[in-house]
Amino acid sequence: MNYQIDDQVVHWSHGPGKIIGIDEKRLSGRTRLYYVVEAGRTTIWVPVDEAGEKSLRLPSTLLEFKELLNLLTGPGEELPDHQFQRRSELSERMQKRSLNDICFVIRDLIFRSTSRKLNRNDVDVLKRAKEFLLSEWELSLGIPRARAQLELQDYLETI
Repeated sequence: MNYQIDDQVVHWSHGPGKIIGIDEKRLSGRTRLYYVVEAGRTTIWVPVDEAGEKSLRLPSTLLEFKELLNLLTGPGEELPDHQFQRRSELSERMQKRSLNDICFVIRDLIFRSTSRKLNRNDVDVLKRAKEFLLSEWELSLGIPRARAQLELQDYLETI
């Protein structure tokens, strides 16, 4: 087992959480160990043998997080003009589940918004990406969310 009770972790779908227990459950005739993770108002069970980069990980260190933030200030890349191609590309990036990709999604959508109006899907993806990054920001840097939002806005104004 990689994690212990009381460890702070990040779940790729639910964001930051805390391991509050380790339970054994029998499902579909198979008994497995599960991390019990409290993520916000949700409790999730993550199979111990599947807890890795695809589901649970430790929060980013301060140094790792600051390097991620530098990605936000780099030059934005053009996204496809065709809305369905853009939706597909953004969906792929978000499903990669890496903070690098989350930062690139934010950067590229903000860059796009400087010359074109974002459609509803673009706005929704941008919102989800920002929320995920802000949750990690709070956890990794130990600062209040309101301050993280202000700092993120400062970074995005440089694009």
